[in-house]
Amino acid sequence: MAEAERFFRLAVAADPADAEAWNGLGVALIHQGARARGIEALHTALRLAPGHADAHRNLGVALDRLGRRDEAVRHYERFLALTPDEYPGRADVRRRLHELAQERRPA
Repeated sequence: MAEAERFFRLAVAADPADAEAWNGLGVALIHQGARARGIEALHTALRLAPGHADAHRNLGVALDRLGRRDEAVRHYERFLALTPDEYPGRADVRRRLHELAQERRPA
């Protein structure tokens, strides 16, 4: 992941408006434990390309793991709105949204 981070940093340096490179950098940073910087990179990707489905999913997962469930749900829902039924990862996102909805129900 450190090598991936290096390549994504080169990509964003070459083209700071490349949302895909920012998305990749965010994922690489998060995988290395730099969650805050990774989340910041994912937010940058979404500022550049608000309809970047994978950045929404990746940000949703990162926020979910930090316990920021409401924010995560918004990004998961946006991911689903942006992608067709056959898009990879949709089943996982739908399953997680269902789990989160079950957690919110009163006992």
